[in-house]
Parts: sequence; structure tokens; C-alpha cells
Amino acid sequence: MLRLIHILGALLAVGGVLSTDFLLFVVDLKPKFAVHMSKVAPVISTQIWIGLIVLGTSGVFIFQGRPWLTDNTFFIIKKALILLVIINGVFLNVYITPKFQSLASEWADKTERVEDFRKIAMVSGALSFISWIGVIILSVLFI
Repeated sequence: MLRLIHILGALLAVGGVLSTDFLLFVVDLKPKFAVHMSKVAPVISTQIWIGLIVLGTSGVFIFQGRPWLTDNTFFIIKKALILLVIINGVFLNVYITPKFQSLASEWADKTERVEDFRKIAMVSGALSFISWIGVIILSVLFI
């Protein structure tokens, strides 16, 4: 049952990340959708954080039954990636999402402010996506 809860948390979190990345790709192709995305982003962000909380809580209980993981190299890498996901997630919530919301109305005009911000957002989004994929791969294949 605990593993099922853990998997459901992963589905919530990773599903939110993939949805966000897909919608941002659409916004990149169709800038007029930026205003709509700026309204949806906080909802998806909440979904991701709920998933992370479920993952973290269930992960602690799963780990308690497997103390040998402390010395497992793949588990250590996974924990580092999870820390990166959390730090980047805070950056996405505190800086990227509010800034995106403030720039959404001028997104279609591709102003200099939008283009400068877009570069930062793309790096943070790519980091999030790659980190999450790394966590999933390590979870499925090695742990």
C-alpha cells in the first residue's frame, strides 16, 4: 500500500511537471496562450507540490524498511537530484511563475524583457525536467 501511495505521489508530481513543460512548449509556439498559461500555472504548481509532499512522506516510511540504501550510490544520487528538484521548484515558484504572470500580456510581442526572462525560464524548466527524469530512472532501475 505504501508503494502505491508513493507511485500516486510520483504521478501527481511528474504529471504536473510534464503538463507544465508541454503547455510552455505550446506557449512558445502560440504566444497568445501565455495569458491562459499564466492562470493555470499556479494550479499545476500546487499539484506538483502536493505530489512532492506525498512522495517525501511515503519515501521516508519506505526508506525506514530499507536502511541499507544509505550506502547505495544510486540512492545517494537520487537524493541529490531530489534536493535539486526542490531547490529549483522553489525558484520556479518564487521567481519564475510570478514573473511569467507579470509578462504574460506582452509575451506575444516578444519584448526584450520577455526574451531575457524566457532564457532563464527555459534553463530552470529544462533542469526541472532532466532532474525529474533522473529521479524516475534511478527509482525504477536501481532502487
